[in-house]
Formats: sequence, structure tokens, C-alpha cells
Amino acid sequence: EYSRVVNFNVEQECNKYLRKKILADQSKYQSKTTTIPVYSNNRLNFIGRLEQGILDLTIPGPTVYAPEFSSWYDTEGRLVSGLRFWSKMHNAVGVTGLRGIDRLLSFRVTSKLRIVTEAYTEGNFGKAAKDSTGWLTKLMPLLHEIHGELRQDTKLPKDGRNFFLSAMRQARKYTHYFLTLVLQVGQAQLVRKHVSNELNSSAQAESNQLYAALDTLNKSTIQDIIERGDSISSVTDTDDA
Repeated sequence: EYSRVVNFNVEQECNKYLRKKILADQSKYQSKTTTIPVYSNNRLNFIGRLEQGILDLTIPGPTVYAPEFSSWYDTEGRLVSGLRFWSKMHNAVGVTGLRGIDRLLSFRVTSKLRIVTEAYTEGNFGKAAKDSTGWLTKLMPLLHEIHGELRQDTKLPKDGRNFFLSAMRQARKYTHYFLTLVLQVGQAQLVRKHVSNELNSSAQAESNQLYAALDTLNKSTIQDIIERGDSISSVTDTDDA
């Protein structure tokens, strides 16, 4: 029953990233006999609030991720979120809750990447950045200038400090929105990585043989897909030749 409630709320929370929404009465997790309530006055359900709380805790800027310690620290060097945090999160919401957070974050990443792809394709960032219309066209001359100065391995750029300050000042107005999207994707992926590590370590400790069997199956399936892809590519190249 707990799994049903969590999966229902994850599904409803994912609607904000979907064009075709799944209504509460259309959900496969909803039941006519034991109805899961939906509070329309709340912008986020409990899974959405949990996801937002984790993202607020690990937000880029106020916090810095240290890969050596697999932890987030604030600007004064104090620990914000470490390995124990994910262990406590696991104890609080269980495997189903962690899996729901991972799924919700995967939808978030897909949504942000779609925005980046569409923006790059169209050469602008749409309504969210009207001032950056044609940003790629305007940015290319600057990138070529930077490349010309940095391509020489034997000497430093003339007046290097002013050159870099000027380049950063000119590029900032075109790349700020893009940088925000990239940071959001990176943050979500780091959180997903820690959720995955917590689930993997728990599975190894509680059911090592089953975990090993599933891990072997997963690796062999991926390897088979790679080999099939390589064989298809080689056949295609032969036909083209």
C-alpha cells in the first residue's frame, strides 16, 4: 500500500514535465475502493516537496560538491550533505521512496535537456531569454577570437588578464541562461548518482546473490546491445561502400 501511494504521487508529480497528463482517476495506482486523496490546493505533493528540499539543500552556488568526499559543503567549508544523509533518507522513505525520487529527477533532467536542445537548434532561448535571441550567432565571433589567442602553445595572450575579463563580460549575457540549465542538469544527475549508490550498497548488503545475478544480467544485456549496434554499423558501412 505504501508503494502504491508513493508511485501514485510520483506519477502525478511527473505530470509537470509531460505534455500529455495522467489524471488522478486515470492512474493505474488509483483505486475505487481505497482512494488516494489529491489535494488540489497544493502545488507539490509530498514527493515533490521532498525532491525540492533535496535540490534546495544541494543548490549550486551556496554549496559546492566535493567528489573526493562525495559530499556537498557550504562556502565556509561546513558539511551540508554527505553519505550519512542518503542512508538516513533511505531509512525514512525506503527503497520505493528513493526510486521515486530518482524517477522524478530523471524527468527533470529530460525536460532541461529538451530545452537546451531546442534552444541550440533554434539559435535562441525563446521566451525565457528574449535578450539572447540569436545567441549562438553572436557568440561565435567571440569564441573564434578566444580560440585564436589560446591556440598558441608557446606564449600567453597579450594582456591576458584584461583579455579574459573582457571575454567573460561579453559571453556572460549569452551564456547565463545556458549555464543555469547545465547546472540544474548536473545537480540532478549528482543526486541521482547518490541515490543509485545508496540503493546498490543496500542491495549488496541485504541480498548479495540476487544483486550479483541482476548486475551480471544488466552488464551482459548492455554488452549485447553494444555489439549489435557495432555489427549494424559495419553492415551499413559495407552497403554504403
